[in-house]
Parts: sequence; structure tokens; C-alpha cells
Amino acid sequence: MKEDEVIKEFLNNELKDIWKLIIDNNIDMIQKNVNKQMSIIQSVANILSSKKNNNTLFTILKELFENNTSQTLENQLFRVTDSNSEELFRNLTRLLFAIEINGNYPQIADFLQHLLYKSTEVIAEEIKNKTGKSPINAQVWFGGAEMRAAFSYLGYYYEKKNLLNAKLWVWKQRTKITVNIMEHYKNLVGSDVLEVALLEEKLNLLSEAQAHYEAFIAYCQEDFKWFIENTKEVPIEEEYEVFKILLLAYEGIDRVTKVSQINNIELIKQMLSRTKES
Repeated sequence: MKEDEVIKEFLNNELKDIWKLIIDNNIDMIQKNVNKQMSIIQSVANILSSKKNNNTLFTILKELFENNTSQTLENQLFRVTDSNSEELFRNLTRLLFAIEINGNYPQIADFLQHLLYKSTEVIAEEIKNKTGKSPINAQVWFGGAEMRAAFSYLGYYYEKKNLLNAKLWVWKQRTKITVNIMEHYKNLVGSDVLEVALLEEKLNLLSEAQAHYEAFIAYCQEDFKWFIENTKEVPIEEEYEVFKILLLAYEGIDRVTKVSQINNIELIKQMLSRTKES
């Protein structure tokens, strides 16, 4: 895997020196004999010693390079109400990219991606269970937003590896988070649902894609109807983004069902044109 601009931006956090150290591998190769390890592990320890709340990250990293596995990570529970837990998940995703770019530790990369992959459903379900009542707890909202962003990068990892079914799974969990904490942000919900549906189409999961397209269309139906009836009203920027996604959803239905959606497509195009003319 090569480091591109998306990955580079993600790795540019307070621990960027660690990710660079692992990517470059510009010191002795890791040896299983702990007495010989004055390489990555010691260097990482020196960097992390000045950082807060990173003891767990160091323990996991040390175990990974010593054993290719980590009991600490296997036992780790990612809690959305624990900011340290959220940070750990994001940094483990960064670690996965760094190890993958390095290319010398396929066993570690496989172990790490598998544990992160399994954790996505647990995290998404926890968020879902904690958002049943209104208002949503602030920590759950902020924690969920951070996890949603981390899932986007984990999905990107699978895209780079051309593991599209794994990417689809992670993005479904991301969408579950978005729907539960950002229900009123129809542009964000729509963006996530659309990306899932388009990927399902690409994987020839046409009935699943159709269900996602139809779900978003139903979600926007009242707004769509209101703007059709009120021809002089101009959607605001966020609504404009929603209608662009809605247009893509109708076009998706047209493709997967072979049933023409031309009337709805033309109506949305008229609304989009109306917005531009304003």
C-alpha cells in the first residue's frame, strides 16, 4: 500500500512521529527476542512517554511487534462514552495504515484489521442502544461522530486493499451511526446511504442497493413533495445537497429496477435549476 494524500492527512496527528517511524522502518527490524528490542518499541516508548492516555496503545503495539498478536487488544472494549477509547480506535486505525505501508509485517496487519473490523458492529450497536432517548447524551454524540470518521478511514483502508465486501460492511456500520446520531442532517445521512447503495450496485447486490435507494427516497419524501408544491421556494444549501443525493437515488432505482424514474428525475433537476437561478 502506498501513502496517498488521504492517508497522509489522517496520519498527521500528535503521534505522527510514530507513524513515520513505522512507515520508514529506518531502524533495525523488530526481533521477537525482547532483549534485542532497542528498535521501534523503544523509540515508540520514548515518544509516547510525553503523551497522555497512551499506555494502552503502547502495550498493544509492543505485544503486536513481539508476538504478531495482542491479548490487550483482544480484550479491549471500545466505549463511545470514553474519549480515550475513541482516541485509541482512531490511533489503531492509523497504526494499521502505517504497518500496511511499511509492508514488512503482514501478520500484524491482518490481526489488527480483523480486530478493528469486528469492533465496528459492536461500536455501532452501542451507539444505537444509547440514542433511543432524546436528547442524545453529548458524549455519545461527539463520540459517535469521531467513530463515524474513523470508520470512514477504515473503509478507505479496505478500498485500498480492494476488499470491497469488507469496505461495504464497515460503511454499513458507519451509516448506522449516522442515522442514529445525525438523523436530522439529511445530507449526511443521504451521503452515507448513497455510498452504501452504490457499492452494493458495484458488487451486484441489486436488491440491497434498491432497498437503500428506496429508504432514502422515503426519508426525503415530505421535503420533496413540499418543494414540488411550492414552486417559488428555493432550497437552502443543505437542502440543495440533499436533492442532489435524491437525484442520484432515483437514478439508482432506474438502473437497478429497469423501471423509469424519469418524471421524478426531471422534477428534481428542475428544483436544482431553480436553486442555481436564484
